[in-house]
Amino acid sequence: MDKSKLKEWRSAFIEAIVLAVILYFLFWPFLIEGSSMENTFRTGDRVLVSRLFAYLDFIDYSDIILCKINYNDKEEIIVKRVIGKPGDHIVIKNGQVFINNNLLIEPYIKSPDSTNGNIDITLNDDEYYVLGDNRKRSTDSRFFGAIKKSDIESKVLFRWYPLSDIGFVD
Repeated sequence: MDKSKLKEWRSAFIEAIVLAVILYFLFWPFLIEGSSMENTFRTGDRVLVSRLFAYLDFIDYSDIILCKINYNDKEEIIVKRVIGKPGDHIVIKNGQVFINNNLLIEPYIKSPDSTNGNIDITLNDDEYYVLGDNRKRSTDSRFFGAIKKSDIESKVLFRWYPLSDIGFVD
């Protein structure tokens, strides 16, 4: 192989590596598994997530994120909705969620008034409170507590499958 061909291959390889790194941080595919986020997502849905949004702390109320948890001596990545941000006072009672003494209106949850538990917590400066949209089938902050900012892996941005539901996630 002559030097020009070798140089061309090396250049293509470097471009591929750079592209893979960019995609890894900007848009990475993820497969939804489980029923904890129904009716928003179902098992088999495919989404694009962005690690950059999490890294730059572009996480807001009702955003859907991937977060790392340790639960029952097992580490896993789960999909949940951000309900509380650092410093928030969260109360769950009588099936309803209150953030800083304001009732949280949640049109995305599967069953109204299905948020079981008696919770009264104030989040620390680096903590987030996450819940699933299908509260009856969700293992979330009600069980494992608030998550740390460092546990947020990425933000879900876009659903690309099934094609009938393609679009940005809100």
